Amino acid sequence: MVDAPAEDSVLFVYFFNTKVRFEEMLNLVCHDLALAVKGNARLKQIQAIHEFLYAQPECGGTGVFLIDEAKHLEDEFLADLRLLSNLEKDGRKLFQIVLVGRPELERKITQPVMRQLKQRIAIRCRVKCLQDEEIEAFITLRLQTFGYEPRLFCASAIQKIGRDSQEIPRLVNVICDNALLIAFSLSLKEVAERAAAVPAVSTRYALTAGEWSEQQISENL
Repeated sequence: MVDAPAEDSVLFVYFFNTKVRFEEMLNLVCHDLALAVKGNARLKQIQAIHEFLYAQPECGGTGVFLIDEAKHLEDEFLADLRLLSNLEKDGRKLFQIVLVGRPELERKITQPVMRQLKQRIAIRCRVKCLQDEEIEAFITLRLQTFGYEPRLFCASAIQKIGRDSQEIPRLVNVICDNALLIAFSLSLKEVAERAAAVPAVSTRYALTAGEWSEQQISENL
């Protein structure tokens, strides 16, 4: 359900709570777009969204609806998304819908009942595991994004993070985040391999660094 990317300004609606009904999602969209709609009637809300987006191309803009953790969406919710995907002007989509999720999302969409939704998906992209040589670059980029330039993770720590995360970006982030907390608690100026060891264990037990006592940290260093 994604048109060719445009260089125009983009209006984002980010949706992360996937445990709601479609009508509640429409309320959120109307709220984020500052649309005054009397009542919660589905058709009135969709009409208000359509009229708002219809005017955006003339203002040089377009809309993007980004749904995170979309694998949790109910089948009925996904089917109703087709109502928004049909909003067009002169053959151009007014509202581009981006579904983000883990492999379970792909399996959900390939169900026979999702056939009509699947036919509307124009682009699919899968984030692959990082290569060994990409781990350090990935960590460095994440740090630079927050304005930190100096090297913060030693080489051995990066190697361990790569092994324990199975080179999955999400787990790399989790282990690095917790390793920074451990390094801070140990007054380390650089994240050493021993500081990355505890978060690696915590990912197997779904724990965060804050849930480890000082004794547990010492035992796992």
